[in-house]
Amino acid sequence: MLKYYRILAKCGHVGRNYYYEGEFFVSASNPSIAAQIVKSFPRVKRNHKDVILNIQIITQEECKLGQQAQARNPYFNCVSQQQQSLYWDDIAPFIKPETEMQKAYREYKFDSNLQYNNKSMEIKVKKPYKRDKFSLNVYLKQVDYMF
Repeated sequence: MLKYYRILAKCGHVGRNYYYEGEFFVSASNPSIAAQIVKSFPRVKRNHKDVILNIQIITQEECKLGQQAQARNPYFNCVSQQQQSLYWDDIAPFIKPETEMQKAYREYKFDSNLQYNNKSMEIKVKKPYKRDKFSLNVYLKQVDYMF
């Protein structure tokens, strides 16, 4: 038996360390399947553990009205950054800052010189590749020959 859900999720493309609170209206047999459906939608932040903020059971009529409202939402109809900037006044009230924990996780995850040790959760500094050492040595030798 299908139930109808109103799901509040984090959406992206509004600036670093910010998210857009998007409402999605889906039908599914249980809330976990509804959450998986929403995670597959475009503009939803998939790499966040807390991407789903709220799930509510609603009626079929509310679901249809919500889907129609979502189709008119300028955030979901924009295809470029320039279009989004035209509707910024309509989008801005739904933009929220990320939590401090999510910011810290992002800094460590995307820093290219850091590497996690899964067993002890320590951070290790990566050693440079041999090819990087070699290319640096070759470059230094070329500079020495020039002078």
